[in-house]
Amino acid sequence: MIRNAILATTLIAGLTAGASAETLNVGSTPTGVPFTFLDVETNQIQGMMVDLITAVGEEAGFDVNVQPMDFASLIPALTSNRIDIISAAMLATDARKEVIDFSDPVMPYGEGIVVPADGATSISADFSELQGQVIGVQQGTVYLENLQGSDVFSEVRVYDSLADILAEVDRGRIAAGMGDRPIIAYQLSEGRYSNIE
Repeated sequence: MIRNAILATTLIAGLTAGASAETLNVGSTPTGVPFTFLDVETNQIQGMMVDLITAVGEEAGFDVNVQPMDFASLIPALTSNRIDIISAAMLATDARKEVIDFSDPVMPYGEGIVVPADGATSISADFSELQGQVIGVQQGTVYLENLQGSDVFSEVRVYDSLADILAEVDRGRIAAGMGDRPIIAYQLSEGRYSNIE
């Protein structure tokens, strides 16, 4: 919390002094399309959250240096001063708020669950349709702890990205996958996973 206060003071001092723009290191994930993703043509992280932090920087008088990292590394990178800001889709939980500060919510959304097309068409809040099955979840997400605390699943497998989870469900290797609804919806809209609903 002290680090963020120092950062805010530095930004204000830079704006009032009229000096050249400070460059802040911004951590973002290459796998959170449409929020953040790696543009293979430019080899740069792009997406809504990058556009947003760039616009904030223009307004506040700082430049951004977007650094790709996996989701689970974002908070440790911020707390160890390797980056100055996180710009990625991240749920503001009480546990996370004890370690870092959050902006006002940008876009509220919920979780999504994917299953094979020949599986259950509706999943209840208690996941009873998946009793004894294997579910996949992304490392570092709030879903991981929630699912690991459940006695419904025979196994909770942890993956580096949501794309990895979707591929595993599509191939029939796991019974379900859980992640951020907008990211799941976008990935499914691309038509790469024909065996998922």
